[in-house]
Amino acid sequence: MMIYAEEKIPAGFIQDLPETCTVVVTDQGTLCQIMPRDVSKWNSIAHVLEDLEMDQQSVIAFGDDFNDMEMIQHAGMGVAMGNAVDELKTLADHVTVTNDQDGFAVFLRDLCL
Repeated sequence: MMIYAEEKIPAGFIQDLPETCTVVVTDQGTLCQIMPRDVSKWNSIAHVLEDLEMDQQSVIAFGDDFNDMEMIQHAGMGVAMGNAVDELKTLADHVTVTNDQDGFAVFLRDLCL
């Protein structure tokens, strides 16, 4: 993960990365997440589910940014935080309040009570 605090990440930097990488740029072009193409939050969850012999429908996933989109889309229930990017809110099954308002806890409380 790389953060450019005062300017946008140079486009040439991203173009020079190998095709084996996935690049997610957010925060008005100042935050760059670089990872191997086959690595994602959802792939990690899928491996755990396989080991536990569980179905993806048993997963509740919470997210707020572009790197959460695959996870929100594939989980049995996808929850976007109130401060999430609009594209994620559109994909999510539910939208809760923001991280600063304890959206995770608020959603679980409301779900269980």
